[in-house]
Amino acid sequence: MKNDIYKQAFKQFCLFCLWVALARVSKGFILPVMALLGVAWALKGDFGKALSIYAMLMFMVALNPNILPKIGMMYSLGLRFGPLLIGLALAMRGMMIPGRQALPLGMMLLFILVAAISSAGGWYPIVSYMKLINFLVFFLGVWLGTKGLQQDEQGVMIFRATLLALCTFLIAGSAALWPFPGISTLNSLKMISEVDDVAMRNAIIREMIDSGNTALFCGVTYHSQTMSPLLTCAFAWVTCDLLFVEGGGRWPHVGLLILALPLLYLTRSRVALLGVTVTLALVYFYLPQKLALDRKMKMWLGHILLVGGVALLALVAIAEVQSNAISRWLRKTDDVQTDQRSLSEAFTASRQGLIEMCMDDFKRRPLIGMGFQVAEYTQQMADGQKGLILSSPIEKGVIPVMVLGETGVVGAIVFAVFLLIFYNGCINKRLYITLAMMTVFLTINLGEATFFSPGGPGGPEWLFCVVGGYALDLILSNRQRRIERWL
Repeated sequence: MKNDIYKQAFKQFCLFCLWVALARVSKGFILPVMALLGVAWALKGDFGKALSIYAMLMFMVALNPNILPKIGMMYSLGLRFGPLLIGLALAMRGMMIPGRQALPLGMMLLFILVAAISSAGGWYPIVSYMKLINFLVFFLGVWLGTKGLQQDEQGVMIFRATLLALCTFLIAGSAALWPFPGISTLNSLKMISEVDDVAMRNAIIREMIDSGNTALFCGVTYHSQTMSPLLTCAFAWVTCDLLFVEGGGRWPHVGLLILALPLLYLTRSRVALLGVTVTLALVYFYLPQKLALDRKMKMWLGHILLVGGVALLALVAIAEVQSNAISRWLRKTDDVQTDQRSLSEAFTASRQGLIEMCMDDFKRRPLIGMGFQVAEYTQQMADGQKGLILSSPIEKGVIPVMVLGETGVVGAIVFAVFLLIFYNGCINKRLYITLAMMTVFLTINLGEATFFSPGGPGGPEWLFCVVGGYALDLILSNRQRRIERWL
């Protein structure tokens, strides 16, 4: 198949910009049309197009309100229920398709059952069950819907082009907004008064607390702690696409990766630093051993990482000497001279309260926890809000203690078994990029626990990492089959 990825990605980029513009002009009335289009494509079996609309809608949820205000009922209907309907349609259509190459995610159904049992006596069962339904439909859409990509090579390429377009919008768009701090940084007090979305409002309030009301870079997203994990996922996906699908030497890909690094620094996110480190380790030490790169490509990769690593270390040293830039990043404060905390204390300070909250829930019911995606304050928050219970926000911070607090020892064991089966299944089915991208996804969940939050940043993160990694693996397996037939 002819490789015209940049032409396809440009078309998807223009299409996404058009959808955003129409959503803004129509005050959200175009969003249900998008959703119905995605449902129609899913039921028809055009999985690549349906997943592309799915990804675009979920990405819109994370957009900066200066780009897409998201004020009004039509935004809620389109962005909350639109993905739900598409996910349901993908799941229904995917159930009809046989296939042995499906993502090894089935064990998650047992975890969802455990979470349902735990939620019956938890903090707020109604909210837990609404969120469980939301996650279950999303999960089934991903798990069963991706089965349709196995025999649809054109659909895989369409979805790949869509992800590259969204990565371009995220990275290049955020870089273009950097000279305009009124748009690209959080003017928190002003934004709180203008935002209707409850989850977004609470994220902005938390950002104010974490940063001491310092304006942090959010780019095209609604706050920096959404920007940093999404940007990390995009960085990892573009890196894998460049090295293992394109085969290196594609300068638009390289340009996006170079642009992404200073943007990650501007978010002041430590988990982004960890995510990028894990990505580079995987693409250098693990993936080349599994994907049979030719000798020339391995040498190119080694030289690029060596030169890039030395250059990066030099820049880090210069920045630290001149302005304490790295210390300010790691400590997440500009006042490093008077900061008496140890480095480990600085790393955990912003999440310590969340960890303690989850551990308190675990101590109350160690066996089965206090319920899916709720906390002690959930009832007050849900009773006081005008929005849908489906959107009741929660912040847990770190995924291991979140799972313990919500589902107890039983849920933690089931979740661990899910991961073991997933990794073993990826190895057996040779889904090595999917395995690597899931590892990046779990890494960013050590700081921002969005694994079970498809209505927020978790949705596009799942699509970038799990579905995006799977799409790249399918492209490689399709190439291998063509080579074997030719031989």
